[in-house]
Amino acid sequence: MSVLLFCISVTLSPAGFVQISKSCILNINVLDFVRPLLNSRMEATLKNGERLNVSRKYLVNIKSKLQEGM
Repeated sequence: MSVLLFCISVTLSPAGFVQISKSCILNINVLDFVRPLLNSRMEATLKNGERLNVSRKYLVNIKSKLQEGM
């Protein structure tokens, strides 16, 4: 049985997780900062220094999750 990443992100959303690309879910609690890249993409840098690309399709997800925390 395969589970879609979207289904997992919906389940984990209350715990602070958000889908940021077709293959990645981000824990907003370990996010350090977000910076713009070319082609309307963003790069999320985690507190441990790891960098993840946020595709523009999922950019609204991360923005809304950040606004919820404010």
